Amino acid sequence: MNARKTVKIIKTVHCPYCGAEYEEGLLHCPYCKSVDDYQDESEYLEDLDELRDKLEDIPEEALRHEGRLQTRQAVKDFRKIILILLISAASIGGLFLFETVLAGNTKGQSEKRNREKYLWIQENYPILDEMYEKEDYEGLLAKFRDNDNTGIYDWGHYDLLTALERIDRIKTYDMMFLEDAVERYGEESEQALREKANLFSDELQLRYLSLHAAEVEDRERIARLSEEYTSDLVERFSLTEEECKELDRMMVQNHGYLTNRECREYLENR
Repeated sequence: MNARKTVKIIKTVHCPYCGAEYEEGLLHCPYCKSVDDYQDESEYLEDLDELRDKLEDIPEEALRHEGRLQTRQAVKDFRKIILILLISAASIGGLFLFETVLAGNTKGQSEKRNREKYLWIQENYPILDEMYEKEDYEGLLAKFRDNDNTGIYDWGHYDLLTALERIDRIKTYDMMFLEDAVERYGEESEQALREKANLFSDELQLRYLSLHAAEVEDRERIARLSEEYTSDLVERFSLTEEECKELDRMMVQNHGYLTNRECREYLENR
């Protein structure tokens, strides 16, 4: 019987992680030490194919021995799959736990803000109501500008606070800046046109609040307090009755506010 002559062929593979070339069959890349799971699986499948080719030449006892080896390998592979599934499940569970904790923190922060708002309202609404009854507008304006005013936006007379803020800004800034710009640069200068738009915007909002404030009593107070400035709106800018109606419609459509840019465009294109 002639002995078969075996020629050993060395196969090489490329590491999927660092790209280095090394001999096939090594447990890990000799350069970066990473393990190629895909290569392990490919080698395992190739071994199975080779076994099938040699089955006819293997004695029955050897076949039984090989079957036991394959069974053991299958068990190992099954355990490996189970381990991967368990690790994946643990990762998903960890992510779910993180999201749960994050949602809990967000809910906790929201509850804290609501509690702080409730306490602020309980303490300050009686004070605001008393100032309102006494017409203490300086006190109301100070409360409005207070940094710690968590619940002031829900107060029933918030429109009055907005009007007080606009009146003070017109007196303190708008009029002074416009007069200064006209004096320094001229009536039609870029600086004067910008300051006119600022004044126009604030006076328009005062007019809107005097007509559309949520509380009727607030409308009456705002109209009385802002009469000087709403008159200036008509006189300074020479608005006609039709223009006033058009501006009223624009303010309603924009929820009571026109930007400085929109006001300037209106003044330039009227």
